[in-house]
Amino acid sequence: MTHSTCDVALFGSVFLDHILTGFTQWPQPGHEAFATGYHREAGGGCFNTACGLAKLGCSATCFASVGEADGDWLVKRVREFGVITDEIRFSQQPTGVSVSVSLPKDRSFFTYNGANTDLAAWLEEPSLIDRLARARHVHFAFALPPNPGLRIVRALQARGCTVSLDVGWDPPWFRKGGSLEVLRQVDLFLPNQAEAEAITGQTSLPQIIAAFERIGTRVVALKLGSDGAALLAHGEYIQADPVPIVEVDTTGAGDAFNAGFLNGFLHNQPLASCLHRAVLCGSLSVRKAGSITSFPSIEEVIQHHEKCHQS
Repeated sequence: MTHSTCDVALFGSVFLDHILTGFTQWPQPGHEAFATGYHREAGGGCFNTACGLAKLGCSATCFASVGEADGDWLVKRVREFGVITDEIRFSQQPTGVSVSVSLPKDRSFFTYNGANTDLAAWLEEPSLIDRLARARHVHFAFALPPNPGLRIVRALQARGCTVSLDVGWDPPWFRKGGSLEVLRQVDLFLPNQAEAEAITGQTSLPQIIAAFERIGTRVVALKLGSDGAALLAHGEYIQADPVPIVEVDTTGAGDAFNAGFLNGFLHNQPLASCLHRAVLCGSLSVRKAGSITSFPSIEEVIQHHEKCHQS
């Protein structure tokens, strides 16, 4: 077993987020709609989850790729949260860009992958497993290809690491041969409802849960948006109610959920407690534009947890 030098290593996509808020409806083709708010922020599953974990008191190292033009700003930004950036590389490609358009009940993204396309080649580097295994836990915010993904996950687990996965919205990965075997192998899978429906081919929550049981996933923490979350863990089912919060921007709320769950998981909390912490972190992250801007501290999480149990 490798000696741990941090709590979590996060491998995955990062973006320069441009967040537009205040829209009431989509414009018709050829028309223009004006945002009432704009926010630039570091984003993507790797950065969002790492910043959330750091605010909750966990040490987090990012394995990510940024462009030369704006990479310095992004690295500086996540360092402000205490994220370890030694494994962030500068690419000849531009930084990935995500434009988030938030409406009252939903949001849409326009995304350019840019430097994130470098990540696939990293998986073939002989030293990657050693570098990742310095952490207690490895989180892939990335559509981990079955080959070499399965080999990497098994090697990390053999060295004493637990492994989680959030694929994001990636239909080609959902259909790829071997993807279900990756889901069976990881210790924790963290999809949202749309992703779960696409993977299982089911639309109702009971059918989705039954499908994951048939697949043989170990633990699935399923994000249900305004309906809260559900957990399938070793054959047991738990559901968590949503936390009422006035929404400003839901960008990155799923990554905030991941950070809350992983924080509880790393502190050996019961999985039901991990789920409730995850819902709380995801809910509190929507109070301002940009997920990491309003991600709660551990003190806020404890305070809101106590308030919810008193009401």
